[in-house]
Amino acid sequence: MVTGRNLEVPRGGALSARGPASVDYAPAAEVGFEIVPSVVRARLFATAMIGSKALCASCEALRVRRRSNATHYQSAKAWWGDETRALMVTVQREMSKRGSRQYSPNGMWNATGTLYRLGATDRPFTTTWRFDVQGSTGAASPPVVTDDPLDLLPAEVAAPIRGGLSDVWREHSRTSAAEYLTAIRIVNDRVLLLEAHRSATTIRQLLGAEWVLTTLDAPITGHESIRFTCDDDELENSSRPSPHLGPGTTT
Repeated sequence: MVTGRNLEVPRGGALSARGPASVDYAPAAEVGFEIVPSVVRARLFATAMIGSKALCASCEALRVRRRSNATHYQSAKAWWGDETRALMVTVQREMSKRGSRQYSPNGMWNATGTLYRLGATDRPFTTTWRFDVQGSTGAASPPVVTDDPLDLLPAEVAAPIRGGLSDVWREHSRTSAAEYLTAIRIVNDRVLLLEAHRSATTIRQLLGAEWVLTTLDAPITGHESIRFTCDDDELENSSRPSPHLGPGTTT
């Protein structure tokens, strides 16, 4: 983790809108693919399921869930993709309840998912987009708050990748602000990847800032199921380098 940066993720709970829109953010300790437990990331990298740099990568927030038999577990879905492969993985571990809304780990991390091999295609395609935030009267239009990251993008850009997984987060300091958006969709034996970012001097200026989008549409040539378990001791006894965590994030 890098000190001196403020990380924020969507609070959620708002109705979806069709952009331009904004997200109501809340402070976060980790964002993007760095939410994936470090021991799981290290195993994925060591076994070449992910590489040293992603086109797009992220992970849902790790949440504790309750089964019908009153046991609890913590889990999240994550994705990672570049020009040659795409990974969809769920990480999960058992949890013990210690009190009212208090839980502690009770087992190793389990990772299950699918690794997709991608065929030859054109290189990732990069475009730039900017919303006209001025109305017909010349006054700035108030942004619509949304919990769908894809609502932040122009509708024609977001449409092909809707129905998959997406995430957005914001980083800012006293002198800069940036938003990072990543999405993946697997449909019709193809993988669609999207990474977008925009930056400005202040958070207020982000709404009118230019989006830089990179997309990839590649055929699936093969796939394999993955399943493994690991615990924190494995990482402590390893000298493996950590992989790049995706846009805007570092180890």
